[in-house]
Amino acid sequence: MMAPRRTWIIVACGALVAGCGDGDTTADAAVGVDAARPDAAGCPLRWTVNADDGATATITGGALVLTATDMTAGSAIEVTQAGLSGDFDAAFLVTSFTAGGTGAFVQAGISEDVAAPTRFLTAAIGTFPAVGVSAADQPSGSTDLDATAETGAILRFVRVGATVTITAEAEDVTSTVTATFDADDLRVGVQLGTNMGAIAPVTTATIDAFTLTGGAPGAAAADAFDCDSLIP
Repeated sequence: MMAPRRTWIIVACGALVAGCGDGDTTADAAVGVDAARPDAAGCPLRWTVNADDGATATITGGALVLTATDMTAGSAIEVTQAGLSGDFDAAFLVTSFTAGGTGAFVQAGISEDVAAPTRFLTAAIGTFPAVGVSAADQPSGSTDLDATAETGAILRFVRVGATVTITAEAEDVTSTVTATFDADDLRVGVQLGTNMGAIAPVTTATIDAFTLTGGAPGAAAADAFDCDSLIP
């Protein structure tokens, strides 16, 4: 089942950002409940995909690969699953990111799984115009944005009680912020997009795994991307 589009707040303007957008990106309509039912090959179908024309998500070679061309400002493709709750340690392992132009990013996020969430915790790697990693409590919380020479990062969210530690960790630098966020029934996912206008060339991100410990049993689940877990 395809869920209506949601756009997480784009990586916040900060010290690395030149000509950052006007911040008009908003959340879209409600996201449906994912059913982790198996496909014909026995692979649990966990991830809802929402994509613009020219954007694709595939699972190949043991990785989730996101690709987008002709992006306009905002999110071009989102891959999400529902059911994250309780104390948890959740992370997307981004092994490579290739930007089609300035402003392109790959970003992980968590938010309430409601029609119009007002709070977004995000971790990202992108071009602003220098390559950087970012951790943020958006729209009004703290942001940490740091330059990196790397093209991969671990985008991670750790919650204990009501405290969430958000990190975007490259080999040479780590951005981190903490937030108070005790809502349950969260949606977690990853997206490609741009916060600095149209980008025609291809932007790609390769994600080797989504790791998860804790959380509610039988809800959101880790994924090694060793089979096609994308909901058709």
